[in-house]
Amino acid sequence: MSNNIKAVGTQSTCLVGRFRKDYNLVMRAAFLYISTIFLIVSCATSTKEILPPKTLDNLPPSLDFSGDMDRESLDLQLLGLATKHPDKTTKWWVNYRRARLWELDRPGVACPLYMELSQTRQFPLHQVAYLRAFAACDGADMRHLPNKQLKPEDFPEWMRTEALEIALTRARRNQDKKNHMELAYEKSKQFLPQPEKVEYTKEALALARELKDPEMIKTLEARLIKLSPKHISHPAPHQYLDVAYDFRRYREFVKAQRYYNKVITGSRFSYEDKVKAYKGVRSSFKLERKKSEYLKATQELASYIERTWKKRRRPPFALTHQYHESEILLARTHWTLGQASMAQKVLVRLAKTLKGKHGLSEIYWLRGRMAEEKGHYQDAVDWFDKGLAELKGGKNGGLSEKIQWYRAWNLRKLRKYDETKSSLETLKADSDNEFSRSRYSFWLAMTQKNLGLNEAAHMELDSLTKEDPIGYYGLLAHRELNRPVTVEGMSQKAALTPKEPTIAPNYHGLVDRPYIEWLIAVGEKSIANNYLDQISEAYRKREDQDEATWVGLFRYYAESGTYLSLYNQLGKLEPIQRNSILNRYPDLVFPTPYQETVSSASNRYGVSSELIYSIMRQESAFNPEARSPADAFGLMQLLPEVARRTASENNVEMKKDKDLYEPHINIPIGSAYLRELWDKFNGQFILTVASYNASEEAIYGWLRTRFRGDTLEFIEDIPYEETRGYVRLVMRNLVFYSLMTSGNPEIPFPEWCLALSAPSALQ
Repeated sequence: MSNNIKAVGTQSTCLVGRFRKDYNLVMRAAFLYISTIFLIVSCATSTKEILPPKTLDNLPPSLDFSGDMDRESLDLQLLGLATKHPDKTTKWWVNYRRARLWELDRPGVACPLYMELSQTRQFPLHQVAYLRAFAACDGADMRHLPNKQLKPEDFPEWMRTEALEIALTRARRNQDKKNHMELAYEKSKQFLPQPEKVEYTKEALALARELKDPEMIKTLEARLIKLSPKHISHPAPHQYLDVAYDFRRYREFVKAQRYYNKVITGSRFSYEDKVKAYKGVRSSFKLERKKSEYLKATQELASYIERTWKKRRRPPFALTHQYHESEILLARTHWTLGQASMAQKVLVRLAKTLKGKHGLSEIYWLRGRMAEEKGHYQDAVDWFDKGLAELKGGKNGGLSEKIQWYRAWNLRKLRKYDETKSSLETLKADSDNEFSRSRYSFWLAMTQKNLGLNEAAHMELDSLTKEDPIGYYGLLAHRELNRPVTVEGMSQKAALTPKEPTIAPNYHGLVDRPYIEWLIAVGEKSIANNYLDQISEAYRKREDQDEATWVGLFRYYAESGTYLSLYNQLGKLEPIQRNSILNRYPDLVFPTPYQETVSSASNRYGVSSELIYSIMRQESAFNPEARSPADAFGLMQLLPEVARRTASENNVEMKKDKDLYEPHINIPIGSAYLRELWDKFNGQFILTVASYNASEEAIYGWLRTRFRGDTLEFIEDIPYEETRGYVRLVMRNLVFYSLMTSGNPEIPFPEWCLALSAPSALQ
């Protein structure tokens, strides 16, 4: 294989790696709309006033500036720009950026800059500069301001989170213990990850004890115990489960299991409590990745429920259902651990025991899935038919649709195309899920082609390209039609050049254009995000909404780098309106930030920039401060231990874990590791992408049992739903980034992404 894996012709440009555990980004809560959103606090008084006149001559300058380098270099670049462009808006912009740059490390530089800007009433962000001055300046520096007390409640709603953080920092610095205590307590009530809430509560409690404030001590002790029961010094028996769960959450598994076992072995605990304890032990071993202990705990859970069920002469249905669920769980655990024969024994016994007492549809569905894995497709269809018969025509919501899909899928594998066609037509007509309808539509078209119904297949695929224009199945439809991939509005210019917002200044009285554009220009990301959230939620309630205004708001989200909120707001639109926007403005959802760093990493490691962006989009939604529950950091969601090794091997400077929040560190390390995985998987896109979600052992197992020469069918057969979806999405991302950077209005579908070898070629 070539040492440089950047594409030449059909050579793959794809690289992807595995740093990802169970990453679940926390969505920001929408801020409440306040009736007058342009009232702000005066820098000189505590009264609120209207922002400066909304004139376009106060817009921020458009300068060539790269913010992705070390601070000293940035400062020199800023000073050079100030010399080259002596106008007032450039001066404001340079001074604010320099103040933000040195706010923490060199407050002596930042403070006078903020002070000057806060008193420049023509500067649209004079109030934000006033707030920032509290972070950089001490009391003596602010002596000329009439209002020297920082009160978060005096600021507009969209600034209060930042105001609270600055007030807390200032109280710490000034050793104002009472204010520090109260602010830390308030901070603990914010929308934060639970561990952060606990730390702020502990911080406030320590101060309350130091101040000997009995009322606050009582309040904070109660809050700490409520947030984190493991802090109870001597738990009572009724608290054991909460304490155990909290220890498990903090990955203190031995302590968690100790309390779970107290419940399991104790005589005073109810059946319900013991079931929770058995489940807790099982979950803790799963998190520890101790497979044998995990299986044993699952067996003990099922055995306990079975014993309880058998003791009842006439067990209530709820207990029977719980017995059914525990045995299903045991069977699935055996199956996941590669013990399919044991799983089948559990299911056979369960069906015999529960016949006439409980529905057997899920048992039959699992038997069908196991038969399918062995390649026994007719047996699988027979099991699925039995499952549907149990449901009496499919009246059991999601399970019914799932069984119908797998029945159709196995009929297709049997080449019973007429039956497959009929089943898929029914599924498509009945499903209310957009993604599922696209899936059914694509495979219906493929089945029509198998039947020689080429005109019907062409119509189905053509419709799919319109209904799912930037989705995985929409792209596959382009491929099957031998059409190049093209989307209205997609071009290199659209992708790489910021667009002028399409809304007029103060359109509908919603947006103060100078204000939001200055927030974006100086990197006030959090305040900009909160401000736009308020505007969006307010606009959503109006009856006179239009596409142009939404696109303008989404452009501001994109330019501020708050893509997670953009995706959230976009997802709230009606499907027709959302699809129209995505088709006309796809660059909104396929941004290309950090271009200089991505380009450098791409050249250094031979990793395509399109794939770097595709991974970044899926992993962090371009949030450099993203951190997963599994402690994966930053844009590429790197685990610290993997990042340290990769950084060392590739001479990338990384001193501490939090360095991974820096794009100029995270992106090179991530790209280097992508190259490593590419080489490991012999340049096969699907396998390297799948390795982001699943273990190497699992991937080879899927190839042995599920790959029969058709790549698209293999993707459908990936058993982990998350991994299956991940492969689809990263491939979708890659196609669109390739289109955006091609400089052409259309590109052919990249066939090399579907290249896949049998297991023997990899081992």
